Amino acid sequence: MNDHPAIKPAYYLACFHCEAPLEDLPRVFGIVTACNPFGRILSSDENRQRDRDLEQQLISMGHPFFRISGGSRDGKHLEPG
Repeated sequence: MNDHPAIKPAYYLACFHCEAPLEDLPRVFGIVTACNPFGRILSSDENRQRDRDLEQQLISMGHPFFRISGGSRDGKHLEPG
């Protein structure tokens, strides 16, 4: 396990949920979320707006992307990415 001080231990236990079939995903990709920056819990409305803003930024920069959510194994906590 990585001992990087900026990475919370729970992040190493994250599960990822995606509607696309695994065979359709790129071989290498990164996951970015605009929700709850720096562990600061925001309202659902704020997170949705931040998510829309991130999507628009990716589109305007010409970056391909797909939806994937990361969170707890039990699915009680999920953040869109």
